[in-house]
Amino acid sequence: QNDVFMAGKNADNGVSDIIRMVVGYSVAIFLGALFVGIALNARRKAELQLVDQARHDPVTGLPNRLMFEELMSTYSGTPFGLLLFGIDQFKRVLSGLGLGAGDELLRAVAQRIQSALPAADFANCRVFRFEGVEFGVILPHPGNSDGLAKVVNTVHAAMETPFVIENREMFITLNCGAAQFPRDSSDGITLMRNAGAAMQASREQNRYRFRLYEQAMSEIALERLALENDLRRAIAQDELALHYQPQVSLESGRIIGVEALLRWRRNGEMVSPAIFIPHAEASGLIIPIGIWV
Repeated sequence: QNDVFMAGKNADNGVSDIIRMVVGYSVAIFLGALFVGIALNARRKAELQLVDQARHDPVTGLPNRLMFEELMSTYSGTPFGLLLFGIDQFKRVLSGLGLGAGDELLRAVAQRIQSALPAADFANCRVFRFEGVEFGVILPHPGNSDGLAKVVNTVHAAMETPFVIENREMFITLNCGAAQFPRDSSDGITLMRNAGAAMQASREQNRYRFRLYEQAMSEIALERLALENDLRRAIAQDELALHYQPQVSLESGRIIGVEALLRWRRNGEMVSPAIFIPHAEASGLIIPIGIWV
């Protein structure tokens, strides 16, 4: 009888050990799964955060060019207008106050643009920072050019109040170009390029602070690019020449010196200095050209 009792007790102990072992393994598996789930969730959050950072500008927090291009790649909706604003005096801010002040100014301009849009009855606009000093604004249902001009004038008016950057007041002006979807392009990159050509036209003609895209602007931009590329090769291809204009003394009538005038024969045709000298100055090519002279 004792043997039977002891055998039963041993069996109970064995079963208890097995149960404890099963429970222990189950708890270990549960904890392991829990830790793996937490790790995977953290990794997923980190991945989503990286994706979000890649689609937003780190300085202003605005959606960036990548997000705009992704949006446009799937967009087939109603027409809209794209405004491209560029800051005029940004290089002076950088050279005078440094990168920190430049970032502060970019944030202030972004905030000023965003606050101006609801006042123009376009509360559903989306604002982007594309690159450098350029901000893009998508206007749903802009109607016609008058609707675009209304928004631009409101933004320009918002810029009339001086900015305070590092305890210094400064006035900022913007140039603006506009392109319309799908009238000017149904492709996001091309639409942005067309708005950029219109903005460049507004910058070159100081009396205009807003230009609507026209086909001729793209042709001018392409010619400008070709002109600059050819000018870079002008020295190597021996296309530059100097013409000497005498300087005459009115008292004696004698030649007392000469003025060296730069000339460029491009593809066999003379290019006016009024055309290529400004390009040389803007691109920095005036330095090697000056050394050649």
